[in-house]
Amino acid sequence: MDLADALCTRARAEAATSQGSKAVRTLSRAARITPWYARVAIVRQILGAAAPIPDLPSIDVAAESRLFDDPWAAPET
Repeated sequence: MDLADALCTRARAEAATSQGSKAVRTLSRAARITPWYARVAIVRQILGAAAPIPDLPSIDVAAESRLFDDPWAAPET
C-alpha cells in the first residue's frame, strides 16, 4: 500500500508539471497494485478520470452463503 500511495503522489506531481500522460500511466500502475485503495480513486478523480479502471475480480455473493457468517458462532444443531 505504501508503494501505491507513493505512486499516487508521483502521479499528482507529474500532472502538476504538465506530464499528463505519464501521470495516467503512474496512476494505472498504482491501481494495479491496490485497486481498492481509496486514494487511487481520489487521485483519478483529481486528474479528471483519465486513468483506466482495472478489472476487479467479481465475487458471487449469492453462491457464498456463509461469506458474512459470524466465525465465532456455535454451529446450529
